[in-house]
This record gives sequence, C-alpha cells and structure tokens, in this order.
Amino acid sequence: MPMRTKPLRLVATVLLMLALVLVFAIASCSKQAQLETAMDSRAQSVSNPILPATAVPPTLTPLPSPTPLPSPTPSPTANPHAAELAWLLTQVEPDFKALEAINPDVKAWVYNPAIDLNHPIVQAEDNYRYLDINFEGQPDQSGSVYFDYRVDPGFQGWHTIIFGHNWDNGKIFSSLVKYMDQSFYQEHPLYYLLTADRAFRVDIVAVSVVGATDPTLLAAEFYNDAERQVLVDDINSRNLLQGTPGVSMDDQIVSLYTCTTNPQNDRAMVFGKLTYLGPRP
Repeated sequence: MPMRTKPLRLVATVLLMLALVLVFAIASCSKQAQLETAMDSRAQSVSNPILPATAVPPTLTPLPSPTPLPSPTPSPTANPHAAELAWLLTQVEPDFKALEAINPDVKAWVYNPAIDLNHPIVQAEDNYRYLDINFEGQPDQSGSVYFDYRVDPGFQGWHTIIFGHNWDNGKIFSSLVKYMDQSFYQEHPLYYLLTADRAFRVDIVAVSVVGATDPTLLAAEFYNDAERQVLVDDINSRNLLQGTPGVSMDDQIVSLYTCTTNPQNDRAMVFGKLTYLGPRP
C-alpha cells in the first residue's frame, strides 16, 4: 500500500503546479490589459490637458468689433480777411435786390473812395449799350460802368475787364487816370468789388497806356497757358509803375479801362490782382 500512494502524490503535485502557473498567467494578462487601458486614458488626457478626453471643445463666440469713435468735427478755418471785410461792409453795402428792381443788368459794385468811385457795374450782350446809357436806363454821355460782355461778372474768370468813360467831369472813371502818377498809386494802391453774396479786394499792380485801337491787352478768352503768358508779358512790359510785382499766371486779373485826355486819345488801363475777402452776410 505505501508503494501506490507515492505516485498519486506526485501526480497531485504536478497538477497543483500547473494550476498555479495557469492562475499566474491569467493574473498577468489581466494586469497588462489594465495597464494598457490606463496608458490610453493618460495619453488622451495629455493630448488635451484642459478638457476631459470625451469632452467636445466649446464653440468660441467672436468678440464684437469695437464701435469706431466719431471723427472730431474740424474747427472752421478763421477768415484772415475778416477784419477788412467787416470794415468794408461799414463803408458800402449795396442792396442788390433794390438795384435789380431798377436795372436787372446789374452784376456787381465797385468802390474806390480815392477817386470817388462808388457805382454799380452792369453787363449787356455787347459792349455798346452802356456807352451812353446810365444805370437808370436814361440817355447820358457819361454812360455806365460795365463789364466786357465776354467775361464772367461773378469774378470767376482769369481776366475780368471793366469799362467806364472819362469825360473829365468827375463821373464814372474820370479820375482813374490819376493812377498814372506814381505817388498817387503809392497812397491809394487798392479798391474793392462786391457782388450780391461776395466781396473782393483788388491790389493795383500795373498801369499802362495803349492806343485807342489796340486790343492787345483786352484779351478775355484763352485756350491755353501760352496765350495767358502772352498777356502777362505784355502787361508787365508796358507797366508805368515802379516797384510793383506786376501780374502773374497765378493771379486773377481785373482791368479797368478808360480814355485819357492826351491829344492822341489813348486809353489808360489799371490792372490789379483779385483777392477774395469772404461772403457777404
């Protein structure tokens, strides 16, 4: 009996050892699976350390664009001629509505107290109507002060021409020839022009004497700068005044035209450059 028990015990021992190996293998596989699962979860967590692995990133709402600040309203530029304009309007303030009721051809007003010139300026369809018709439309050898029919009476053109008689009677342009005297010019170098809504100063820069039939300085229509330059050169080359700048291409030129009292019956022309003073209230 003792001899048979020994093999049985050996078989039982072998079986027990196999069972232990199997249990150990199963336990190892389970731990490996748990480790791999943990590593996968950790990897997902690292890929987005802020959000859980299963979380969906929220949709970001864009911030509204800032409302632009309104641009500051620029301060109006001060009129550098305001004091002169205010003074002028205390000296002369023509009522153009009343003047138009008398003569609808009225376009402007000329004021130069140095030569007693304080007169409306008219414009017709030609340069003959107002030679011997006064502002009221009555026959008068002194005529009127009038614009050349070709020019813009609002002083928008480059060369504005204004005519007036000299009968040596103190009317219209009779005293304009005083500007042929250097000392008189130096004492009274400017005059003024007004329209219904604007005011201007004219600085005298040249005086010329031309023949009665010489139209050279009466050019009023220009097609290019070369033609303007011809007039500028002619005016400056005939200038009787000393120490004046003359006219230039950059100026707006105003010319006053009248007769002289010399035996040749020449014409006197007084040239000035126009400066806008401001609107009339």
